[in-house]
Amino acid sequence: MRSKRYRVSLWPGNEWTAITARYPVGSVVTGTVTDLFLPDREYAVRFPDFWSVVQYDGAPPAVGSSGAYIVTRQLEWTRRLLVNPVE
Repeated sequence: MRSKRYRVSLWPGNEWTAITARYPVGSVVTGTVTDLFLPDREYAVRFPDFWSVVQYDGAPPAVGSSGAYIVTRQLEWTRRLLVNPVE
């Protein structure tokens, strides 16, 4: 069982501070689709300094395709960035 202080983190504090400063909410970044998770209707996107998982409706994007994504949230507890495709 995990304690209430357990934190799953991709970056130590100083690296997280740099990532959030580089990619504030509302910023647009180009990413490449690396994996599809068809049962969950999600796909993984790799960016220059981080990765994220995006949910989709309709047909999934092709692995290897690139596109523009907007940072919608910075999750402090898990130190993750949430993104959505720019439409």
